[in-house]
Parts: sequence; structure tokens; C-alpha cells
Amino acid sequence: KYLIATRKVGLEYYPEDPKTRLLVDRYFPFHHTVLRPNCASYFMATYSFLKPYCHFTKTKDEVRPDVIKACEQFVDIFLKDQKYIAGDVLTIADIFAANEMTHIMFSADFDFNQVPVVKAYIERVLENEIVAETQKAIKELPELSKTLPKAKL
Repeated sequence: KYLIATRKVGLEYYPEDPKTRLLVDRYFPFHHTVLRPNCASYFMATYSFLKPYCHFTKTKDEVRPDVIKACEQFVDIFLKDQKYIAGDVLTIADIFAANEMTHIMFSADFDFNQVPVVKAYIERVLENEIVAETQKAIKELPELSKTLPKAKL
């Protein structure tokens, strides 16, 4: 938000209309306290080389229910019957949300068929060419991780 405000770039992703901006801004506390921690837990449970550095010992099976719950809360609070967090317009909030979820979809085999509204939402967000481009590196992580030594817990 700072870069948008000081450099006047990306205004299409952080609308100036106060009501729309409010919808965007209200997402970020949820992102940092609910969606991101749960998606990160699933990601860390997938890659053993991260566990010693993150002091993380849970398995994917242990954290999967929390991810599903976070996704269901995301739908209930932010999507309901709309395409994006702020209605019909893709914003920085959607980019952040989709980024967290695509990390575990592309690189950690999380099955979003369990939360079909979220799966459809991710697909919509990825229709944006810029967002799709940012996901290329994370799609390569499963193959890259095969070349790393296994961590010992």
C-alpha cells in the first residue's frame, strides 16, 4: 500500500474509492492472522528441509483441517456471492490471498476441491496474466526440492 500511495503505481489494484478501499483494507488482518499462518503451516509440513529452521513438527494431515477451516472462513467473510474480495474488481487483497493459497496448491499438493468456492476463486485470480506470471517459480518448487538434502528432525 505504501508503494501505491507514494509512487502512484498499481492504483487499479488498490482503488481510490473509499468504500472499495475499505473492503480491501479489512482483508489484511485476516490474511496475516488466519489465512497466511494456516497455509504456511501446510507448506512447512510438506517440505522437510524447512522444518528445522522453522521449529515445525506437524504433518500435513494434522494441519489440513485448519487450512480448510481458514478457507471456509475466507469464503464466509470475504467472498460470499461475489467474484473478488472487493466485489467485481481484482485488488491487491485478492493477489495476496491467492498467492498464499497457490503456494500450497502448486507446490504442496493441497486439494482445493474440498473448498470449491476457493478453487474457483483462485482460478479467476490466475486469469490475470501478471498474477499468473508470479506463480511460475512456486510451480517449480516440488522438482527443486527433490534436489535438496532431507532434513533430520
